This record gives sequence, C-alpha cells and structure tokens, in this order.
Amino acid sequence: MKRVDVAIVGAGPAGMVAASTAASNGLSIAWIDDQPDVGGKVLQKAFLSGKISDLSKTSLVGIRKTCEHELSKAAGGIERFFGTQVWEIEQNRTLHLAPIQRGASCPSAIKAEAIVLAEGAVERHVPFPGWTLPGVMAAGGLGLFVKRGIIPGHRVFLAGSGLLQLALLRDLAQMGLRPAGISLPLSFAETLAFFFGSVLWMGSSRLLFLAAALYDLMRSRIPVYFRSAVTEADGEERLSAVRLQSIDPKWRPIANTGNRIPADTLAIGYGIQPSCDLSRLCGCLHIWEDNAGYWKPLRDRWLETSAPGIWAAGDGARIAGYESAWLEGQIAGLAVCASLGNIPPALAEKRIKPLLQRLAIHDRMAKRIDALSRPRDGIWNVVTDNTIICRCESVRAGDIRKAVASGAQDIGDIKRRTRLGMGPCQARFCTRSINELLARYGRKQRIADALFRPRTPAKPVRFENMAEDVPQALSGDSGRETACQPDEESI
Repeated sequence: MKRVDVAIVGAGPAGMVAASTAASNGLSIAWIDDQPDVGGKVLQKAFLSGKISDLSKTSLVGIRKTCEHELSKAAGGIERFFGTQVWEIEQNRTLHLAPIQRGASCPSAIKAEAIVLAEGAVERHVPFPGWTLPGVMAAGGLGLFVKRGIIPGHRVFLAGSGLLQLALLRDLAQMGLRPAGISLPLSFAETLAFFFGSVLWMGSSRLLFLAAALYDLMRSRIPVYFRSAVTEADGEERLSAVRLQSIDPKWRPIANTGNRIPADTLAIGYGIQPSCDLSRLCGCLHIWEDNAGYWKPLRDRWLETSAPGIWAAGDGARIAGYESAWLEGQIAGLAVCASLGNIPPALAEKRIKPLLQRLAIHDRMAKRIDALSRPRDGIWNVVTDNTIICRCESVRAGDIRKAVASGAQDIGDIKRRTRLGMGPCQARFCTRSINELLARYGRKQRIADALFRPRTPAKPVRFENMAEDVPQALSGDSGRETACQPDEESI
C-alpha cells in the first residue's frame, strides 16, 4: 500500500491550488482525478484553447497560468494519478483506486495522513416529458462540447435557471451560432432586480461577462421568453421541437399558454450542486442549505470536515464559482500543512485570514446565485405519470405514485419497490426528484431532501479492480454516520 502525507481528490481549481500549496511546504502528495489533465470542467487546456468567450478565457487562462507556475515549483512532491477513480474511502483515510482510462495506472490503495476532497459539482435537473430524447442535454454538458468546438445541432434552445445558460450563450456566439431562443423562469423585472442587486458583489470579470452576454442577445436578436419554462420535448428518434409555457411566480405552468418552437438541441438545467459522493462515503456530517436547495459537508473555519483529517474545498463543498474554489484550495492546503506540523498554526492563520476576507465577498454573490438557480415548487407540475424519473432503471413518476399509494413512506421504501436509484449513477440525478414527488404524492411537508445511504463503490468500477483490494467496509457495516438522515434499506 502506498503511503503519502496528503491525498487530493480532484484536479479543478481547488485541487490545483491545494496540491501546489501543500507540496511547496514539503508534503508528499498523491493527486487523483478521473480526467487525463488538470483543470476540471473550467480550466482544462483543451477548453481554454477552443473558441470560448474572450472575456471568460482571459480570466480562466490567468488562473490556470498561476496554478501551473506554482505546480511547476512543487512538482517534485506531487505524484499524479489521473484517469483514475476513487471508489472507496475508509475512515482510517485509506483510499481505494481504479484506473478508468486507457493507459492510466495507479496503486490499488493509498494511505494518507490527510485528505482534501475537491470533487466539484453536478448539474441539477427537473424531469419533464421527453427529457430523455437524444438532443436534450444539460446546459453544462453542451458547454463542454462547445468548448471543444463541437455543436451537436443547428437550432439550439437554452432553458432553465442559473448562469450556465448565459455562459453557453457567449460560447455559442464565439462559434458563430445564433440560438433559436432562451427561456427564463423570472420576469423581466425580476431579472433586472437580480443583476442590479448583484453589481456590488459580482466582481469586474463577472460584470463584464454579463454585459457581453446581454450585448450578444441584442446584437443577434435572440428571442428571450421571460417567465416561461420548457414543459415538454417533442420528437421521434431525436428532439425536433420544445413546448414552451408561461409560468406564474411560483413557476407553475399556466394552462393554454405557450407555443411549440422547432429545435434539434435543448440545453436545460437548474443550477449546480455539490458532488458529495466521497464526503458522504467517508462519514462527513452534512447540512441542508435551504436557500440553495442542496446538502453540503459541514466544515470549520479552515474547511476541515467533521471527519478528522479530511478537508473539503471548492464546488464540492458549496457552489461559489472558480474564483472562490481557487481561494478555498489555498486555505485547505495551508490548513493541512499546519495540521501535519509543516508550518506553525500562527503562520497558517496569518495567511488564511485575508483569504477568508476575500471569500466573504464571493459568499454574498453565491447566495444570490443559489436563490436564482433553485427551482421553485411549481416547476414540478410539469411531471406526468409517464415521465421517466430514473433513467438508469426506467422508473416513471406513475410507478412512484403507485408505490406511495401502496404504503411507501420514504425514499428507501421507494427504492425497494421500484429499483429507483439502483443504476450506474447511484441516484445522483434522481434523488431530488424522488423527494419532490414523495412529498407531493404522500401529501407530507418536506423539511429537507432525504438521501440514500452511501454505498461502495462510490462510482462504477470493474470487479477485478475491487477484487484486488477489498476494503473492510465491504465485509460488514462500516459504521458510517451522516447528518443526512440516510435510509435504512439493505440491498
């Protein structure tokens, strides 16, 4: 078994800075990511060399160059295991690994004195009729294609809440493509109120970016549909059109409104939320962020979780953007160094204090974005009994309704009756949906979303990789506890 001072999971902005900070202070680093290159979803070199927005590229390239410079100075203390999946973390801080890309190699297990989790974020979805058709994509997913110079259609329609759609609008404009339209769930007055109320907190780069996006809208005369939502996707073999309906202030679709808009690609999403698969797996306590509508790991001032020796940084802990993730990576790196005795705690505090002050500004903007992105209750009225909720197991909303009518009381019971959440994604995309539908069909007031019990492996890996080094957690109850009120099913 390989032993290191620090294992860092994730190579996005937070992971990059945490690795360089810890290594430059003399710690040995095992750096793990499932992608072949550093950068995560925003700083990969392949993306920054593509035809993306000049305004966003200037900021992102600057951050990547800074990170690469720091990494080059500390390269001797960092061992990289890229194209590699962490599928289990035991409570003694042993990480179990498996290569998932051709040519990747890694030890089967790594024992670390400290772990920094920089898992990143996942997009939030609201199912609707036709959302599984080819051509319907997450906004961020289409953004990754566009950054590589690929546009999988000619009539692209943008929909949903959050800021990913505006970023995608800028990137499409750089590619010379005029979207077929964009729908926003807010009214024109609410949209203006958000932007003017955020000016003091968004920073110059975001302000310039949003100004450029508005310029693209006006210059290209892209149709903007305020207070509206996509409620259905039409097509046989693939998407051919979207149905757009007006919605009320609670985002409930208004009957006998809207129209059908031809489109071969729909980019839709309702913001992003932390990816907490590994932080839940290793027993970190999580708290419900009501303003944002997601769970996040509980952390102290220096970003250490409730599990001793495990830190969480970046969008995997809370959604605040790449600049905030960059600051959190520095804080986590310094905190780990102080914890392992490589720098005095007083020196770490001196360096961390100004970083926390800068983070406070990003916190204010993050809260406004969370409130903008979180779906309001009425949008779930688009779900019909025939709407697929769990794509992995083809479970429909009607199946959940029947399970509730038969006596199902919680998400664990729903899982046993329908197989919802048992597919390869392990309920990453359907957990929020099942909570919403359970509350509606069961007519119970939901205080916070429940979560399925974390399971090993955290993500799909080959059986031979698991058989090489089976952790103790697989042989019995690992005793993991979270603050998420996990279900009690036994599979």
